Amino acid sequence: MRSLRTIVPAVLATAAVAAVPSAAQADATGTHLINKSPTDNVHITVLGHGTTVEKASATLAAPAFGVGNPKVYLTFFDLKGNIVEQHVTGQHTGTVRSPITLERNYGAKTFPLGRACAAYSENGVMRDGACVNIG
Repeated sequence: MRSLRTIVPAVLATAAVAAVPSAAQADATGTHLINKSPTDNVHITVLGHGTTVEKASATLAAPAFGVGNPKVYLTFFDLKGNIVEQHVTGQHTGTVRSPITLERNYGAKTFPLGRACAAYSENGVMRDGACVNIG
């Protein structure tokens, strides 16, 4: 398994994260710290090989600062930046300090070359995220 820690600012406009991740195979992880806190972060894990994804997860953890009314996004993009697939949690109400994980088990699904990104919104405003390349 390759591991890649990438801090990538992500902007979600019309539900699309625009970020330039570093290269990695399907087995990869990426983390972006929130408020420069070592405990508060958004994290993505993708397990598989090449463009075949077996499992992917996006986690928001914010025990120190908390996040108001968050949603977590797990989005796959092709090389042109088009959304191939996206999953979003329901909105959590109030200030959340416990982790929120969005996980998908794909078995062995083939995605086009591109990237997978984890991002979150706070009170309806998109915040930073982390991405890894697929393929």
